[in-house]
Amino acid sequence: MNLCWNEIKRKSHNIRARLEAFSDNSGKLQLSLQEIIEWLTAKDEELSEQLPIGGDAGAVQRQ
Repeated sequence: MNLCWNEIKRKSHNIRARLEAFSDNSGKLQLSLQEIIEWLTAKDEELSEQLPIGGDAGAVQRQ
């Protein structure tokens, strides 16, 4: 019985350690994604403020 209980405790500890590692990685991913969203938002606003692209190839190349 004691052997079985020790095995359950060992497996529980291993599962907890893996979950904590996954949680850390998930948090890092979420921060990275948030930074990308903020960058995209800033670039979208920047591009929206620029003049519209002209209708012909020469006008596009001059811009």
